[in-house]
Amino acid sequence: MTQIGPKPSGYRSDLDTPQPDPHQPDLPSSPKTVKIPREVLFFAIAWDLAKTRSLTLSLDGNLTMGQFREILQSVLPDLGPHLPSCALALDGVVVKDTDLLGTAKAIAVLPPVSGG
Repeated sequence: MTQIGPKPSGYRSDLDTPQPDPHQPDLPSSPKTVKIPREVLFFAIAWDLAKTRSLTLSLDGNLTMGQFREILQSVLPDLGPHLPSCALALDGVVVKDTDLLGTAKAIAVLPPVSGG
């Protein structure tokens, strides 16, 4: 093969493969997004509106619980209007919308309760 003109900078002529530019700083690579299957559990009126007791969604652990609510609303539109008043629990611990999903395996959707 005949090479016309000089090779672009950043290439080694012996391997013809791109090489890192020594003048560019090493940037940390972004962590890979891994979606893990999570069981979503519904209780009381949430169970009725979801028309199922549970479902499995593959979700990234970097999602906030607020983002999870948005995803759940798109998956189950009938439940959507009630989600703002529902508490969410990860592996049995109630969390805030700003908390991350992390490594939790189960997400519970808990509608408000009242007692006397």
